[in-house]
Amino acid sequence: MATAFNNGLGMVLVVSEAAGGAVMRELEAEGETVFRVGKLVSRAERERDKDTTGCVLLNLESWDASAGEQ
Repeated sequence: MATAFNNGLGMVLVVSEAAGGAVMRELEAEGETVFRVGKLVSRAERERDKDTTGCVLLNLESWDASAGEQ
């Protein structure tokens, strides 16, 4: 499930960084609440910046519906 669903974020728009500001302003002008929730970066960029955290999902074992079955 963690790899297939957005897990509660609701609607997510992915736009270029150059278009981000304009898209946010347009949505806000229409009454939407907008949050920037992430940024896609290349692995090379992450390694250059020594960022090894990535995305961490905790307690994944509790998402397994079959975990309690014998």
